[in-house]
Amino acid sequence: QQLVGDGPETGEFVPSLPVLEQMWKQAWAAYQARKKQQGRAARSKNGKRGKKAPYPALRPRINPDVGFELIQTALRHGRPLLAQRVLAQLEGVLPQPMGLLPHDAMTPQQVVLWRHQAVYEALRGECLRALGQWRGARTHYERSLQLHELLVAHTGASEAKRDLAITLEKLGTVLQSLGKLDAAQGL
Repeated sequence: QQLVGDGPETGEFVPSLPVLEQMWKQAWAAYQARKKQQGRAARSKNGKRGKKAPYPALRPRINPDVGFELIQTALRHGRPLLAQRVLAQLEGVLPQPMGLLPHDAMTPQQVVLWRHQAVYEALRGECLRALGQWRGARTHYERSLQLHELLVAHTGASEAKRDLAITLEKLGTVLQSLGKLDAAQGL
């Protein structure tokens, strides 16, 4: 197995597809084990199996960055079904930012949650685009674009601006493929 490779244009080296797959499998297994352990602990505190916990249990977390990297690498290697499987796993575990963005400053944790959601939407669009589902890709790119625009408006961070530019480019490509040249030029 190749440990590094698949470096993006920046010259950085990232783990190869098999290494990323292994990292994700380990992270996912650890997440599932924590979730199962938490369920057993809640049941044992309440005695009987069917009784609900008097307080909501903390949800186990998984860092989505390895999943995001695996999705991008799988798509570069022409493996959209692998990317789609990881996206489906992430869908249920990504913390959902609640409601609209606040009008005042965001906490760093809120920025991370919103960015993860925006990246997730962009990757769903990328996966659907790789599968030839252009209309679905457009929907997800538009959602990602909205989130990135809000992040840029609220944070002004260079990372948010870069993500916005990338999403605009990908949405433009999808619109051109759908024959909506005026909409693509209007971006």
